[in-house]
Amino acid sequence: MNAALWLVLVVPFASAAHSAEGEAAGWVHTALTRAADAAGEISDPFHRAQAFAEIADTHAATGGLDAAREHLRLSAGAANQVDNDALASWARHDIALSFVRADDIAAAETMAATLRDIRMRDAVFGHIVEAQRTAQDVPGALAAARRISDPAEQGQSLRAIALLQANTGDLDGALATARSIVHAGVSAQALGDMAGAFAKDGDFEHAHQLAARVRNAQRRDRAFADVAAAEAEAGNIKGALTTVERVEDKLARAEALARIAAARANYGAPSEARGMLAEGIATVKRTRARSYRKGEVLIEIARAQLAIRDGAAATEALSLALANLAGVQNAARLALISRIMPLQAKAGDFGGALKTALRADDPSLRPLLVRDLATAQAEAGDVAGAVAAARGLDDESAAAAFFGILHAQLKANDVAGMLVSIDAAMRTVRAIRGTELRAAALGGLAAVQVAAGDSEAASRTFDEALAAAAAAEPGRQRSAAYARIADAVANRGR
Repeated sequence: MNAALWLVLVVPFASAAHSAEGEAAGWVHTALTRAADAAGEISDPFHRAQAFAEIADTHAATGGLDAAREHLRLSAGAANQVDNDALASWARHDIALSFVRADDIAAAETMAATLRDIRMRDAVFGHIVEAQRTAQDVPGALAAARRISDPAEQGQSLRAIALLQANTGDLDGALATARSIVHAGVSAQALGDMAGAFAKDGDFEHAHQLAARVRNAQRRDRAFADVAAAEAEAGNIKGALTTVERVEDKLARAEALARIAAARANYGAPSEARGMLAEGIATVKRTRARSYRKGEVLIEIARAQLAIRDGAAATEALSLALANLAGVQNAARLALISRIMPLQAKAGDFGGALKTALRADDPSLRPLLVRDLATAQAEAGDVAGAVAAARGLDDESAAAAFFGILHAQLKANDVAGMLVSIDAAMRTVRAIRGTELRAAALGGLAAVQVAAGDSEAASRTFDEALAAAAAAEPGRQRSAAYARIADAVANRGR
């Protein structure tokens, strides 16, 4: 993962004082040229291949597809020189993914064909499916999905394609794609998705039929919950409550009631909505279930409470969800934290949200959460509070918070506020120990200074970023530092 991922929201150059055709584009070119020079000096072919692939990714992210493909050819040449089969395969896997990002699907497929490891090959075709879906190329996505060997992985890709077809109005095609899935578990998920899609389209009879045919009990409950939510959103609260009775699992029913409650409030019955949500909370408290599942339901209840503008109740529900974290580990724990924190911020509980963000023990996720929280707090009008919170954090998290504040100030065209925040952010960024991250953050600050109209200071900051990168270890680290400066300047963190 790019160490500077939290820089992604720094400055959209469409609104900067200089366009991407001007000073910023020149900086990107300078940084990438130096990155390529440093990559060319790497003696180890595996790391040289990785460096050129990263440079290609940055070119692709900034619109330079021809340059990206040229660097990928250099990367592929280096990969061919790797004498360790496992490392060579890993390099080719990464190059294939980079070809996808460079919008060269044919080259990605050719590279994937050289991979002996089926899981790696499947991963490449999974990314190709996603790229084709993004381009709304259903035939291309289906063709790529059929080349995935693992039934579950293929099924998830087909499920995603079916959802695209449903969202674009091709319900018959979506249903045909869903029914073509051979993996039983994923097939149940997809048919449940289709029940929800037909319900959203107003075909409730067909939706009920599809939901009833889902063989997996958990997925069937989810399907009926989706149908009930669609009925509620259409104004048929009575029908929605009748459908909920077909949901067997107690927690799934509580979650469905939360979605109905939000719709009920929209139709002028907030007291009934609050009653449904209170019933949901009571159900969670008295039901024995996995901590993660309880957390999921409480989050959905809190989301509904925010929808009916009951921030205090939402904060209480989120506190209950946090109490369940003790029984959740690893990725599942991080997933809950990532969902709870934004809702706490939306409820105005910025202090609680910060505590939640800091409970994320993943060094890549924590700055992202802190950045998003600082953005939300500043956009809510509490810039002083966001700044005060940032000052109490470690260097990397503090820098991420200041970039979040700057993003909000840029959106608000608060140039005076930006200049003050840039000064505070500069002190924090200069204290970052990691060379690559410090260089990238300086590049990002240069971009913000351009947006604030201070080109002279921006040029000095950009030169400082280049100097930081030049001080990195020669070869792989130096090349990466330059590439990440370009990435940050262009506001296209990966």
